[in-house]
Amino acid sequence: MKKSLQILLGLILILILAYLCFIRVSSNIKNDLISKTELIYKENNITGVTVEIEGEDLSMRRVLVLTGTISSYKKKVDAEIFAKNIDGVLSVKNSIVIDIAVDRK
Repeated sequence: MKKSLQILLGLILILILAYLCFIRVSSNIKNDLISKTELIYKENNITGVTVEIEGEDLSMRRVLVLTGTISSYKKKVDAEIFAKNIDGVLSVKNSIVIDIAVDRK
């Protein structure tokens, strides 16, 4: 009985450690995707876009969610295309709003 309890506690400890490692790796991937997206937007003069990540489950699927306000439909489409071409991105939800007055402010 004592040996069975030790094995069970050992397995529980292994599962906890595996979960903590997953959380850390997931966080690193999330931060990396956000940094890559923001850098590409900066290089292409796309401003006013906020990037968030959906998909923190075990499947490791990553969906970028784009929000914010920009000045043209072309920039909205470009923002989505740039995001879709980043390694590790499964899909993009583009919720960017177009306001032609943004450039005038």
